[in-house]
Amino acid sequence: MVMANRLRVNKQFRREIVGALGARGKRILPSETPKPIQRMFHPNSQRGQMKGYPYYQMFHELSKLPAERVFRFVNMNQLKEEILKQPGVAKLVVEHPELKQGLDQAIREGVRERGIKGAKFWKRAPKSYIDDILAAASPFAKDGSKRMPTIYNAKVGEVISSKLSGPVRERTILDIGTFSGSTIGAVVDKLSAEQKQKLKLILVDVAGKVVKENAVVDLVKLGIPRKNIKVIPASFYSAAVAFKEMKRPLHEYKEKLFLDEFRKLAGKVDFVTAGAATINFATDLNPYLRSINKLLKPGGSFVNWDWGSAESMRPTVRPAALKKVPIGFTESGQKISHFDAYTSFMNFWFRNTLKYPESVTNKFIQDMNSSRKFNSFEWLKKNATWAESEREKTKQMQAQGLLPKLTAEGKPISYERVSGPLPYRNRAYRTPSSMSRAAATHGFEVERTMFPGAEPGKLNTGNNTWLMIMNKK
Repeated sequence: MVMANRLRVNKQFRREIVGALGARGKRILPSETPKPIQRMFHPNSQRGQMKGYPYYQMFHELSKLPAERVFRFVNMNQLKEEILKQPGVAKLVVEHPELKQGLDQAIREGVRERGIKGAKFWKRAPKSYIDDILAAASPFAKDGSKRMPTIYNAKVGEVISSKLSGPVRERTILDIGTFSGSTIGAVVDKLSAEQKQKLKLILVDVAGKVVKENAVVDLVKLGIPRKNIKVIPASFYSAAVAFKEMKRPLHEYKEKLFLDEFRKLAGKVDFVTAGAATINFATDLNPYLRSINKLLKPGGSFVNWDWGSAESMRPTVRPAALKKVPIGFTESGQKISHFDAYTSFMNFWFRNTLKYPESVTNKFIQDMNSSRKFNSFEWLKKNATWAESEREKTKQMQAQGLLPKLTAEGKPISYERVSGPLPYRNRAYRTPSSMSRAAATHGFEVERTMFPGAEPGKLNTGNNTWLMIMNKK
């Protein structure tokens, strides 16, 4: 009886903590989270779509950072104070003071649930956003012609095809975050007709409809028999729930998680593939990696390409140290510094996403170079008005014909301010060192890490985009 009561109290405590963090119900985080707690995780999310521009866009939901780094950005002591003020939590702690001993762990688990909920934006993403991704990333263009895969997807294809050399036999690949099918499509395209006939594909993605209407159709065109393709329309966290690596997220109550489908695959998968920050949508790598390990056969491989920079490690960095420490090396052995990755990453957001002119990136790097300590959050807050004036100045010059309106490839050059809050940005970027440490902890041996598109010293996103081959021990 005592044990049953303790379990009931602990279960209620979890519900109250997760509720205080806005992750228990179906409403979006900003509307479900108490305002003082919401401000800790997303300071600008309650200021309206454009009032916080541009740092509304850049300083996104902090619970979507890697779980191991969240409390470098969010003050745990202040968060505990606010959570203990919530009526349901306060009442339970008064009645059961021993609960305070597990408060830190309960909050960490609650933050993880908040991150999972925050990352599940694909279910409500507008069609226009999905169409843009499909137009850029699908294996086939609208006219039916086959596209060249990105250098990263092509490299995954090369890795898998090399591992499939030898006698042809039945193989199973599970692809995480399939969406348009760009990564798994590049893999399939490298295989022989005979290999394709004996290949079974498991495609996992919360956007199951997108997968069925696009990726599946393209994979059949590439030669995979339709009967050999299975779609699991669920988050890969469902695999972790299936294998009891984590509890079911409370906001998924009554949702189908396809637990039996994952359990039946245990120990039957030859390769797991993932690309384009799919794994980085996982705020907590631990249940992900443990689940991948359980799915793979002995000696099976997990091949993942992703990106990350020191921007997500801590708010304040030391530029001199970033220049000294390598994030990785090119195929020819050149050092890629954390500084290369950091500045390339920020340049991507300034130029490609926020549509700022080159002058903004130049000032950012100049100020970073002259700083002993540097905080990108504070820099953007301080320089936001100036950056907007640079945008307007550049737009006027373009309108006067003093700057080109098209790229060399004929694509329009726009300096227009983005029209919304970019709710689809994910922040859980990881460096290869953090991935390899986690992989080693959970039964993998890192075979190789590559930076296929890196150009040290240049503002190239290849400097923070890496590919890793991990083999189950």
